[in-house]
Amino acid sequence: MRDLRQPTSWRESFASRYGVPASAGRASAYSDGLKVPKIGGFACAPPPEGGTPYPGLGRLAILAGICLLFPRAVRADELKTESRAPYLHHIPLRDVAGQLIAMPPLLGEDGKLVEARANPYSPAETCGRCHEYAAIGRGWHFNAGTGDVKPGRPGEPWILTDPATHTQIPVSYRGWKGTFKPGDIGMSESDFLNNFAHHLPGGGVGEPAKINVDDPKAGRMQITGTMQIDCLICHQSEGRYNHEAQAVALKGQDFKWAPSIGAGLGVFGSFRTAAALADSWKPGRPVTTNLPPIKYERSRFDVENNVFFEVARQSPNEACYFCHTSETHAGDARYHSDQDIHIRAGMKCVDCHRNGIDHMTVRGYEGEIKDRAITADMIDLRAKLILRDNPSATDETAKQLAGTQLKNELGKIETLSCRGCHLGTEKSGSALAELGGRLGSPLPVHRGLPPVHLEKLSCTACHSGPLPEAQPEFVHTAMAHKLGLPGQVRGENTAPVIVEPVFLRGEDGKIGPFKMVWPSYWGRMTGGKITPILPEIVAKTGSLPSLSSTNLARDPYNTAPLTTNEIQHTLEALSAVKDAGEAVFIAAGKLYRLEGGKLSSAENEAAKPYSWALAHDVRPARQALGAAGCADCHSLTAPVYFSEVTARGPVAAALATQKAMWEFRGDDIQWASKFAFTFKFRTMLKIISFGSALLSLGVLLSYALAGLGSVTRWKTAGDDSATEVVFTTAAANGKTGVGLGGKLAYTAMLLAGIAMAVTGIGTFMFGQPPMTHWVLMAHVSAAPLFAIGLALVALTWTGGSRANGSGPSCLSQTLLWLILLGGLLVVLTGVVPMTPIFGTQGQHLLYLTHRYGAIVFSVAVVLHLLSLAGGRKQKRQ
Repeated sequence: MRDLRQPTSWRESFASRYGVPASAGRASAYSDGLKVPKIGGFACAPPPEGGTPYPGLGRLAILAGICLLFPRAVRADELKTESRAPYLHHIPLRDVAGQLIAMPPLLGEDGKLVEARANPYSPAETCGRCHEYAAIGRGWHFNAGTGDVKPGRPGEPWILTDPATHTQIPVSYRGWKGTFKPGDIGMSESDFLNNFAHHLPGGGVGEPAKINVDDPKAGRMQITGTMQIDCLICHQSEGRYNHEAQAVALKGQDFKWAPSIGAGLGVFGSFRTAAALADSWKPGRPVTTNLPPIKYERSRFDVENNVFFEVARQSPNEACYFCHTSETHAGDARYHSDQDIHIRAGMKCVDCHRNGIDHMTVRGYEGEIKDRAITADMIDLRAKLILRDNPSATDETAKQLAGTQLKNELGKIETLSCRGCHLGTEKSGSALAELGGRLGSPLPVHRGLPPVHLEKLSCTACHSGPLPEAQPEFVHTAMAHKLGLPGQVRGENTAPVIVEPVFLRGEDGKIGPFKMVWPSYWGRMTGGKITPILPEIVAKTGSLPSLSSTNLARDPYNTAPLTTNEIQHTLEALSAVKDAGEAVFIAAGKLYRLEGGKLSSAENEAAKPYSWALAHDVRPARQALGAAGCADCHSLTAPVYFSEVTARGPVAAALATQKAMWEFRGDDIQWASKFAFTFKFRTMLKIISFGSALLSLGVLLSYALAGLGSVTRWKTAGDDSATEVVFTTAAANGKTGVGLGGKLAYTAMLLAGIAMAVTGIGTFMFGQPPMTHWVLMAHVSAAPLFAIGLALVALTWTGGSRANGSGPSCLSQTLLWLILLGGLLVVLTGVVPMTPIFGTQGQHLLYLTHRYGAIVFSVAVVLHLLSLAGGRKQKRQ
């Protein structure tokens, strides 16, 4: 009976159509890999050893006919499902030479079990049959070492850590300020891999375009193989990737074998590691070809030698966590963590940190579009689509149009930042994206928060990481502390010591939370420039204390601080090497050196900490900084200003530098303290402002109602009674002048108004709004006097402003009412934003109303003074 299984049926029909053995696997029928015979435009893989040979000349004739009908062959990387449904990855494996990997017969000719030994599989040759491997290799996770990519906002560096020599050096190929490029400290690409491969996805420096066979270190890759991009690290969705086994393989420099081992396909087929094999090779000698195989797990292969991979286009969160975990809770205390609110809501990391086929992953910070470029890979891919839909277009025209389209779409990256997602952005180039609300994100209300905060603070300042306290807390990261791999329990002092949150001002000028690490290393200083000494060189001096077995069991990470005597002793040992530069030690924010045979220390530029922005975990609004009130930031003990940051390193805390957070930002602490002090009177300010406003409003309403009543009575009495006095007022009784109290009130209102106009309107017209620092304090300090003066003017001046011809002129009366209305508007729009009534949009409207209400008030006051002066002059005449 014919087997009706769909995959087999599909292969049989495909094989009969194109003349390719079904047993060769589905990908082999339309691949263009290495070392495979090509017939016409089609590339056909050779059958596995001992497999069915290719059909005869009749089949070749059929293929030749097909090639005539289809002059351009369909390559695997041009076949796309274009569906949101995942593609079933039931595929054959290929080795680095592009050859199919097939399992030998289960039993040999002698009837004994045959071990399933074969070459390790190659992700480049296996996954690259259908996916644009070269384009992917230029993505963000792989391109740091290329040198032709914008570095972008500083991120987490790799930290070369050696507890024995108390070394922690931030290194990065991206050249972020405060880090060293590996080559600048004597680290080769091989050294880099040996130190950090455990959390590298492959590619980049691990996969050079050409192996330098003359280099003793680089040439070893002829044996160890290159470290290809391991696609399954991120895209295997079933959680079966064995990071521990892969890390063990990478430690043994089994680079070529690691993807097979990590995927659980098999184990390394030798008791000797690739590193041991490479140790016996010398440049210029032949390279052994008898390399260990992989002992495959037969159960992973079906009868057609295909392997099933549960692959997800969108990487699961757990895959991201292996390299991007940050943990502030030591040991069992982790159960206190609520994790990121977006994850709790069911989102994935890749919902925001997404990418196209170029794998240029969105990092998600504001202004990221300026750090991104449209890659040639994306242009080529888009140009293919344009040529498909416009056959008459030339290649050059298609590429130009593709570049234009991609440039217009680049702004959508900005909608994947916090602000762009929740609020929208005009930079998106999309009417839909401008509205915000991507992925169902809510519109932040921010009740009672003046809009100036959104201009001065990043979203993460209030919503990300732990709340600031009297001192920052330590944090372990996957890249720095090998989280995800088994190790002895890591503690607060386990190097490298990283702390968070430290509130700094970013490159965009906004304040936000950062992680911070202080470099620690022995170095040589020549001409003021300090170059670190690699740990293995320092260790050879034998000058550093070694741990006893007892201490090693208790303190496996050697966290005991160095004494000044130990530092001096090591510097003396390093100084024995002449003509190599002065021996120095960088630690905890200071430079240590020998001067006249004595140890001295001082702060130095090279000892400054390296910091990078903190974005996760995001907290909900009720746990945001400021949710408890303004005093979260504006008090004399607010951690964002006064938290004490002690440099962490291999020396006692008493020897380390200590700075408050405001010092790192370069803030004016005198202003910050005085401004925080004014918040003690914030309640009094509200009472005075609201009280004065209510009093002024009461006067205005009483006269408005009285005026409305007079109009009604005037209508009822008729024209003959129009000249009658309808109000019983001070003016009707002959009291039309303004007394001394009224004049003093007007003077107080005028002086306070001048101060507020100079600081407020002056900043708007001639400075750079919004107001800040001492200007803002002067503005706020004048507000109570202005409010009180306005209320008193309303009480003392309105009596003479609607008399029957014996009071001020009609113009003066009108201007006075305009002053009162404008002043009332200024007071209310100044104090209402201090209450949790209006959100961001309402706050912005109040801000604009306050600004233009102040302008109307100021103009009315000037005209009123001129009118009063003119009236007095007429009386004197």
